[in-house]
Amino acid sequence: MSDTHAKRREVFKARLAADAAGRHAVALFFSGEPNGLDAFDPDPTFYYLTGVAEPGAALAFFASPQKTTEQLFLPETNPAEARWIGKTLCAGGLTRSAEPDEERKLTSKTTGVAAIDAYHHLEASLVRPLRDAELFYLDFPGETASCGLERTLAESLRRRCPYLELRHGGRLAAELRRVKDKREIEHLRSAGLGPAHPQAGAP
Repeated sequence: MSDTHAKRREVFKARLAADAAGRHAVALFFSGEPNGLDAFDPDPTFYYLTGVAEPGAALAFFASPQKTTEQLFLPETNPAEARWIGKTLCAGGLTRSAEPDEERKLTSKTTGVAAIDAYHHLEASLVRPLRDAELFYLDFPGETASCGLERTLAESLRRRCPYLELRHGGRLAAELRRVKDKREIEHLRSAGLGPAHPQAGAP
């Protein structure tokens, strides 16, 4: 999981920095929420960038003129739930010396993301970056989020941070997905879907 998706995130960070053109920016992608008893299907963009299929997760990118960083937010450990569905990727926590605990270290190693935190810390983690940001990227088409968490967040940002320009972050990821890596090409070929070469369109 970690190598392939880490490379994709690096390419996305470069594309985000280029699109922001030297301005401070935040990009945020959600995995989505479970739909009743149906099997959970993660958001395609989130999964493309992380390989994580856990509900209630988010991936954030923080771009500045100097560098672009990433942070993954995951649910906290739920021992009762783990007994029924098995162990899942969780945020873990910190030791008394403020170091990542073993669960957080394992999640970081598995995903290739160094900065891991609990999902309920997401809003607090956005406060400082939003003070400097001029651009905020969410995964929705057009100027208005169509549904779910993106719509709620977009409406909140328009009220609290009217200076922010909202942009379609999914568009940047879609541009990257048009170019297939070797693994994706082989998977498509084995499914009888092509493509004949790595420049074919994204699914």
